[in-house]
Amino acid sequence: MKCPLCASRKGKRRCPAIREEICATCCGEKRLVDIACPSDCSFLTHGLQNEIMREWEDYARHQEPEKLRRWFDVMEEMLPLVEVLEQAAADAASVVPDLSDQELAEALERLMEAYSSEDNGILYEPASTSPRVHLLIRNLRKQIEELRENVKTEEEGELPLKAIIECLRVFADRVGFHRSRQVAPLINHLRRTRKLSHTGARPDSSPLIIVP
Repeated sequence: MKCPLCASRKGKRRCPAIREEICATCCGEKRLVDIACPSDCSFLTHGLQNEIMREWEDYARHQEPEKLRRWFDVMEEMLPLVEVLEQAAADAASVVPDLSDQELAEALERLMEAYSSEDNGILYEPASTSPRVHLLIRNLRKQIEELRENVKTEEEGELPLKAIIECLRVFADRVGFHRSRQVAPLINHLRRTRKLSHTGARPDSSPLIIVP
């Protein structure tokens, strides 16, 4: 029997979400994006672990050495901020239909411009003519500002603007890498591997996207 999702490959995996046999390719590409996978699916956890390893290995093998070094430095020194950015992007992808890497790249560029201006003493709110990108910008910015405030509250000093800019820059490099190699969109990879609940449940009740 052919996979009901692609109608081309043979269905070999029993999908508990759609209750039919689907192919391994559709299982891998559509899990948590187009398929509302239950948390107890036997293919889910193992599949996510494999996807994370493949993405990292591909990035380490093919990214420019200087950009790779900067990414590792950021991961070592500013992991909480990296996780905030990745989760914010994944959350946005869960509610904005077909959010693309190109839109994510524009949002990151606008944020870099805003924080670079703040570092030079000029404050302004970044924006985009695209409503989808504008919502993504606001969501990412909200999460960054909450982290900045948490650092102050916990009396750990301040989150340096240059650190924020660097995180945004290496995140944008990673988006560009996915786009240049024409591999699976990073935004979909993050949505799957950040393990968003298919029910939309979150640690708090705040909306995923900040509506103007």
